[in-house]
Amino acid sequence: MRLGPGASLETYAHPHPTNTDLNTRVDALLAEIKPFKPSAAKQRAFSFAGLKTQVMKETQKRHPNLQLKGKLGISEVVKRAVGRRFQQAAVRQVEEKVRIVLDYLEKDSEGMKLLPSGQKVKALVASGGVASNQYLRTR
Repeated sequence: MRLGPGASLETYAHPHPTNTDLNTRVDALLAEIKPFKPSAAKQRAFSFAGLKTQVMKETQKRHPNLQLKGKLGISEVVKRAVGRRFQQAAVRQVEEKVRIVLDYLEKDSEGMKLLPSGQKVKALVASGGVASNQYLRTR
């Protein structure tokens, strides 16, 4: 079975189940990499352009002579650590966007009520690839 891009990233970014040496090195590098900031803050819009830029900058910082076209000579530790930071930021972006939309629905918007008075959103259904992300489901 072939994994989609999100599932591939999740599998790759999580600690390797049997390679404790690799996990130790990835964890040590993660301590040096600041968490990436989600893009399009405080907007009801998704953008991964800023995350892509942060990935490129962090990778180039670790491999200054790297050519980003063609074959990538990026170490396994850097790929896994940067992948994990990307996933964390992408999930934070989903969380923020859901909060923004829920707040928008529960408040007056330009004098118009979007939900009946006093009613609140009590549940949220997520489906598809995003909903299958185990990291997101633990949040």
